[in-house]
Amino acid sequence: PCEEGSLPHDSVCVFDVSGSMAWKDVVPCRLDAGKKAAEVYIRRRAALSPGDRIGIVTFNRHGRIVLSLTEITRLDAILMCLASIRATGGTDLAEGLKAANSLFAQDVALNPTVARYRRILMLTDGHGGSDPLRWATHLKNAGVLIEVIGIGGNTSEVDEQLLRRVA
Repeated sequence: PCEEGSLPHDSVCVFDVSGSMAWKDVVPCRLDAGKKAAEVYIRRRAALSPGDRIGIVTFNRHGRIVLSLTEITRLDAILMCLASIRATGGTDLAEGLKAANSLFAQDVALNPTVARYRRILMLTDGHGGSDPLRWATHLKNAGVLIEVIGIGGNTSEVDEQLLRRVA
């Protein structure tokens, strides 16, 4: 893996958009709490490192690239995309990780000689999925740092054990 301080960051925010993320056990709801956490992270990265890029992935039963890696200087476009995310459907954590992997792979294919520090910020209540640990291991072996924010009204609402293993 690359040293964090020496290279610009490519961060992919991976959002669980399953139906349970609309639950209001966190005010105003789980998904909005996750979007707020991502916004704080994105604004902080923009202030610290204007060479960074942000991508956004959503997942329920399927992963979807919502925003390809975008220069963080395009903060308004990134935040507008973030605001448009809505919750619906089931959950498969592996699909979110797989879509983030695809996003990184697309970028490497386009820019094979550009070194960047790669990070995933996954925001989820952590329930559901076929085999997220397989994809997490693949990404970590490729040098990607995975950070997970579990969102729920209390600890029993978040599968903390699984999320720790993913991270």
